[in-house]
Amino acid sequence: MASPTLLRWIGTHLLLFLLQISAVGATDESALILTPSEPIDATHTKVSDIVEDMARRVDRFFGNDRAFEEQNDTALQIRFDFGSDEGELARLNSSVRAKVALPGTEERLRLVLESDPDLPARDAPLDDPLRSFGESSDYTLGLEGRAQASGWQLRPSLGVRAKWPLDPYARLLAIRYIDLGDWVSRVSGTASWFSTDGVGLDGTVDFDRRVNDDILFRSASSLAWRHDTSQTNAAQVLSLFQRLASQASLAYEIGAGADNDPQWEINNYFARLRYRRLVYKTWAYVDVQPTIAWPEDNDFQEELSLLVRLELNFGKAYR
Repeated sequence: MASPTLLRWIGTHLLLFLLQISAVGATDESALILTPSEPIDATHTKVSDIVEDMARRVDRFFGNDRAFEEQNDTALQIRFDFGSDEGELARLNSSVRAKVALPGTEERLRLVLESDPDLPARDAPLDDPLRSFGESSDYTLGLEGRAQASGWQLRPSLGVRAKWPLDPYARLLAIRYIDLGDWVSRVSGTASWFSTDGVGLDGTVDFDRRVNDDILFRSASSLAWRHDTSQTNAAQVLSLFQRLASQASLAYEIGAGADNDPQWEINNYFARLRYRRLVYKTWAYVDVQPTIAWPEDNDFQEELSLLVRLELNFGKAYR
């Protein structure tokens, strides 16, 4: 566990960074953004932009975490999940997350409320669709900043886990898109510290490719480490997102999870189908996710599960 002096130093400098972000005006923004010195081929740029734009639209439609991480406007998302494993009764889980842009900060500072983002990854595989079921319903409330440096989007935040006694945290999220011609890669990394759990590190590398106007392929590799458990979880997921109509899409996913407890080995394989449909105006969605999994703790025997989700979204992107 880090010393109190070090933790105060980290917290103080993160707070100063947040305040500096809120004070930076439009004329100073160039100091944080490095402009390429050489011209970029127009065709290459156009193709990459099309892939990146398609990936963002897919993430927004499916309500993926990527879309929430990059949300700059005020937004509210409410989810009601009904999940059931084979032979078990259905369980209900709900979650809320919101971002509120603070006035007078040119959208550089936001209040962020969400279900504790650290809990699901602590003991469950990253590829488990029902990993949040049975977890406590702790929430975090924090202040998030926004900046750019050398092509990276930076999202520093300070806040508390809303339980008693209050559990302060500090977090830095960094995101970068890399153009690779017909492919676009998204690299993201998060370093976090909670006073009760210590340090956590998360990293994700996605590769997106547009197959045609209606289909996007994605390869996602994730890694998560927690100090308090000294365990590292990894996952590899391959996805095909298919637009069926303007109000309905399918996602086909296969993947595997692994951990290093006590040594590196695969602990789960899975195949999942996600059907998502816009059911009311522009902001109410229904998600149906049947999954077949082969977990190590069941001797890699087949297990079936079903997740049904009602999701309500409010904000500029859903008007």
